[in-house]
Amino acid sequence: MTAWQPIETAPRNDDRILVMGGTWIRGNKQRIPQEFPCLVVWDETEWLICDNEGPRSVVHGPKFWAPMPEG
Repeated sequence: MTAWQPIETAPRNDDRILVMGGTWIRGNKQRIPQEFPCLVVWDETEWLICDNEGPRSVVHGPKFWAPMPEG
C-alpha cells in the first residue's frame, strides 16, 4: 500500500494520481468535501477529475496525493 504524501510534492504533469482532502467542485458548481480518494490529472491550473462523464469537475485544495497502484 502506498503512503499518502503532501500535495506540494505531487507531480504536475500528465500523470494520473489519487488525491484526497480539499473540495470537489462538480460541473454544476456544487461544492462537496473531498473525503475519499479521487483520480485526477493536473490541468495547467487545477486538479481535473478524470473519471467524470458529465460537465468538468475539479478538486480544489487537496491535502494529500498518492501514485496510482500498479497492476
